Amino acid sequence: MDQQVVTDFLELVRCAMQSQTPKLDPAQVNWKEVFRLAQAHQLGVMIAYPTLELVNDPASGVFRLGMQAIGSGLAQQQAQSRLLEQMRLSFPALQIPFLPLKGSLLRPMYPKPEMRTMCDLDILLHKEDLEKAGQWLKENGFEQEEGFDHDVPYTKLPYLHVELHYRLFSENTSASLSRFFASVWDQAQPKEEGSWEYRFSPEWFAAYLTAHFAKHVSVSGSGARSVLDLWLFREKVALEEKSCLLCWIS
Repeated sequence: MDQQVVTDFLELVRCAMQSQTPKLDPAQVNWKEVFRLAQAHQLGVMIAYPTLELVNDPASGVFRLGMQAIGSGLAQQQAQSRLLEQMRLSFPALQIPFLPLKGSLLRPMYPKPEMRTMCDLDILLHKEDLEKAGQWLKENGFEQEEGFDHDVPYTKLPYLHVELHYRLFSENTSASLSRFFASVWDQAQPKEEGSWEYRFSPEWFAAYLTAHFAKHVSVSGSGARSVLDLWLFREKVALEEKSCLLCWIS
């Protein structure tokens, strides 16, 4: 890949994260390739914002490309946020403890929540609650898909994909990580008193994020978005300095 495309892409990411205007000449940017690279890293929405600071002519193809990315990102983010809120309202009556994972908790740390795109909404449940939660999803228009040995996926087109996890990692592809996180519910606490929604401590969330990143790197590779997640988490969240789990992100 052209190194200049990579350089321009990284400059747009930096400016999006720091709310700055890019120091780029729009006429010299290969916008098609920059957006192609951004979409490969699931950062198309992110670079669209600084792009529109440089190119604000509605007749421009670049402007339309940026607006399309933002529009689809906003629609997806809003649909996923509504679904999570529905779970918060419905799962207590069904007596389903649940723990949101990854993107839904990282989104508020980004300059704009839609910048942190999510392919799916990941929710950790106790295995015995999978059937109740799955039935609730089906009643709300979702269809069950074939899963793995640690989750059950559901889809509702066009934007919603949910993975109900009963383990954080697969025994088949990440056995050591699966064993390490086997007692993960023992490390979770209710979000607030009386809540059915749970959270990890910051240290355990840091361990999980890093382990999840390592799994992707070892199995299929990972992208810039995962690196941003880890960097932003470390910037925004206070961790116990003496926690042994800090070795995961050192």
